Amino acid sequence: MNLTLSFNDIRTRNYFIFAASSIGFVLAWLLRDNYEHPFLVTIFIWQIQSVGVISCVLVSHITLQDRGLNHIKNDWLKLSLTAIVGCAVFAPIGLLIDIYIVGETEPKTIFLEMIDEFTGYAPPTILIWIALNTPWLLGYTLHKNPLPATSLSEQSMTIETEAATEDKDFYSSLPSNIGKNILYLQSELHYLRVVTDVGECMILFSLIEADKKLPSTSGFMCHRSYWVSRAHISAFKQRGRTGQITLSNGTIIPVSKRKLTEFKKWLG
Repeated sequence: MNLTLSFNDIRTRNYFIFAASSIGFVLAWLLRDNYEHPFLVTIFIWQIQSVGVISCVLVSHITLQDRGLNHIKNDWLKLSLTAIVGCAVFAPIGLLIDIYIVGETEPKTIFLEMIDEFTGYAPPTILIWIALNTPWLLGYTLHKNPLPATSLSEQSMTIETEAATEDKDFYSSLPSNIGKNILYLQSELHYLRVVTDVGECMILFSLIEADKKLPSTSGFMCHRSYWVSRAHISAFKQRGRTGQITLSNGTIIPVSKRKLTEFKKWLG
């Protein structure tokens, strides 16, 4: 399933920041009677906690994704594991918030208090984290308009045919209605935006891992956030120590200064 919702080109980063902040406001309102602080202070406390714990989970997922997490086939299991790791990372931060901002008494046994903090954060965080990721995993793409279809060149048709014989793990993650003729890949936090000549999707995948799995002759990771298909490069311009690629659909992709020399050799 690959549905399109009109949300004015929502990017993954904006989605998770807004969601975490909204959860913080809701919790502050629901639990306002449990605090002696003014309501604005309560909002501040919950903003730190909600955005903080989701940020720790995000960082944990991105970090683990390039260290073998992509070998786990079940996306729901991936999310659960990284939520647990993120909560463990946030536990000491949450304890410090309780002591120095909320004003709770400093505990005698830090280790046991951190375990208590973790068990308090983990269950709701796992559920919220999975809920936040559910739209993406169900195949929703949040953008204004579907990408216009572009005509296939002889070269791109060859690459699409070859794609079927390449790494099955990567291509099997793509919905069938967008095909395998990839224009570019874009890393967005722990997701990968896959743009083809007929559409796009978001998959729970690392750009670094995708670059390893795709044939080196078909494309190049020209930036830490982008991989481009050779078949769809219409133009390339060097701009000082960086570069700029124009694709067949008009999309502009940056080439980082670290990748510039290697990219020029690859492009020939």
